[in-house]
Amino acid sequence: MSHVDAVLLLFGAFTQRVHALSMHVGLIFGANPITIDQFFHNLYGKLTAFALALSTFFFAWAAVLYGASGTGNERAKQHAQAALYAALVGLALALLAGVVAGLVSAAANGQ
Repeated sequence: MSHVDAVLLLFGAFTQRVHALSMHVGLIFGANPITIDQFFHNLYGKLTAFALALSTFFFAWAAVLYGASGTGNERAKQHAQAALYAALVGLALALLAGVVAGLVSAAANGQ
């Protein structure tokens, strides 16, 4: 790869990022901007999906730790069990986030 190719590659990546940024700015300042309610609804959906994915990953990782602990090392098994419980609590919180958000929203609205 020559220096000219590298410069062209970097320039192409830069123009793509500028184009993506201008699309985001267009969503905010355009003819039909998103509202605060839509923003937080989108944020809630993305954060819930992220929390579910993360807790599922850590549950799987704790299961691997538990399987690898074997029968001889009791401390490793206890550590893996604690990691499993923590991952299950995180999974439960991610699944119950909608209920908690609804309760907080109802309390904030005085209902």
